[in-house]
Amino acid sequence: MSCELPDPNLYHFEGNISVIDSNKNVTDVLKLGLSNFLPRGAIVCNCEFYAIVVYTGKDSKIILN
Repeated sequence: MSCELPDPNLYHFEGNISVIDSNKNVTDVLKLGLSNFLPRGAIVCNCEFYAIVVYTGKDSKIILN
């Protein structure tokens, strides 16, 4: 996974995630954008999802803003 460095802009996020098979070969690279981003404090109910924590603590966008 790679993404931009922490910044205070709440309306911009870019990153990539690589999908790796059992033989450790990259099978796909998916782009991540603002539609894949949940800010700190967001509440998600009644759904199933996978999550990757990108920014934590003093580096979260809401704190930088």
